[in-house]
This record gives sequence, C-alpha cells and structure tokens, in this order.
Amino acid sequence: MMSDRVRLAIAAAVAGALALTPVVLGAMRSRSAAGGGDARPPAEEHVHFVAFSPGSGERMYIGTHGGLSVVSLGGGGREGAEVRSLEGRDVMNIAFDLGRPGRVVVGGHDLLSASDDGGRTWRPLRAGLPGYDIHGLTGTARPGRLVAYVVGQGVFRSEDGGSTWERLGDGPPSERVISLMADPRDEDLLYAGDLAAGVFRSEDGGRTWVEAAEGLADRSVMALAVAPGDPATVYAATAGGVFRSDDGGRRWQAGAGLPPGPAYAVAAHPARPGEVYALAAGGWYVSRDGGRSWSPVR
Repeated sequence: MMSDRVRLAIAAAVAGALALTPVVLGAMRSRSAAGGGDARPPAEEHVHFVAFSPGSGERMYIGTHGGLSVVSLGGGGREGAEVRSLEGRDVMNIAFDLGRPGRVVVGGHDLLSASDDGGRTWRPLRAGLPGYDIHGLTGTARPGRLVAYVVGQGVFRSEDGGSTWERLGDGPPSERVISLMADPRDEDLLYAGDLAAGVFRSEDGGRTWVEAAEGLADRSVMALAVAPGDPATVYAATAGGVFRSDDGGRRWQAGAGLPPGPAYAVAAHPARPGEVYALAAGGWYVSRDGGRSWSPVR
C-alpha cells in the first residue's frame, strides 16, 4: 500500500490542478486520489517533471506547461497542503542546491527563477545566459553549482546558484535535450536525456558527452532520475515506458508492470530506498524494487 503522505500529496495536487490547468488534472488524477475512474492522462500531456525535495522528501514538485505545484507531504499541520507558483509559466526543469536547504531553481521557456523558501516565493535570475529557452537544469554534488542546457546555445555552469554563468560547450550531439540530472556524490558526473537520441553521459562536469544507451529500446527520453542512495541507479522515462540502469547509464533494461505507451515523468524517493514513482499512460505507478516491477498507485 502506498504511504499516506504520498496519497495526500497526489490528492492535493489533483485538487490544486483544477485552478492551474485541466491538463494537469488529467495527469495527476489516480484511482485512489480521485475515487475511481479513468486515470489516463490526455494525449496532449504537458507534465514535464515530478521531483522530491532532497533529504527527507518532504515536498513534491510538479512542473507543467502551466506552472509549478509544490505539495507539502507533512509536518507542521501542512500535510497535503499545496502552493501553486509561477502560474502560466512553462516550467520544464528543477534544480536543488544541496548546500542550501530550501533553495530551488527552476527553468523553462523564457524562465529562470529561484526560491529560498522551498518554492513559496520566487525571484528571477537573469545574469549571464545568452538565452532562456532552458531544456535542462540540475544541481550537483558541489554546493552552489548548477548546470543548464540552453537550446541553440549549449551547456552552461554556475558556481553561485545561478547568478552568473560560464559556457562549457555545445552539449550532447543533438539539439533535443529535454532533461539533465547529476550524480549526488560526484560533482562531475552528469546525464542528459534526449527526445530522439536516448541518454548521454558526461564525466567532466558537462564539457564532453558520450552516448550511454545500450539496451534502451526507446530513445525518446522525456525525463531522468537518479537514486539518491545508490547513484549508479538511473531511471529514464521514455515513450516506451521506464528503463533502469544499474551501472550509471551504460546499460539499460525495462521494468515490468507498466501499460504500453509513454512514461512522462519519474522520481526516486530520497528517504525510501527502492521506492520510485512514475507518471505513465495509465496514471500513477509505484515501484518498490528500484524499477524492476511496477504496480498502479492505490
């Protein structure tokens, strides 16, 4: 059975989505949260990511084509409470600063903003980037370091939480990068998910990239996640479901139990080893064995 906190989080996200966008409502509804019915997201799905806050996973962040939902999973009488932020903005990616609790940075189409209170209030970051069509953004193991992929401009790095940036290079040999993730222990190890070419890996902080897609049967990657307690375990949400790698992205295999069709987002819980959530064609799914098998959220 899924945890009460996650059940409440999904229910809160569903209720809040009514005011945010009907597309999000369709994406976030699960059978348990909505009391039955069809849990499949619409074909025009625009959920870009689902992420847990580092450490205890006390917040769930849901980035969409129409804004950001921040769901408190418990504590201080706020269990299940939701904050809707950046309404009307296309929030495509999220980064956490491991050295500053509560520090969150989001990017997207004409968007780069920071919050120092977990996502309740935001301020724009506008220094140093040549453009703001940001299709990849991640924090790293080094406090204050962020890495971003800007469409048509390449890969950039910030050492001061996003205030200033330096260009590292062109990025992966494709212009369809849609997700960046970092190893939580190795500041130089990064992964890039591409809508057409699969997964790429960088061992020098984003300057050079190599393909890392052996066994990835579907190369249309929509989102990536790294297991916080076991960084060698990486997940890829693709148009053909969720794939798992046990060796840092070098080789991949599909899990069992997801319906045929795409997986839009994937997130590993930071405080519960092996617990992974995916938003797929049939709604919300959970794995408790690290992505080897999946079952509907109930």
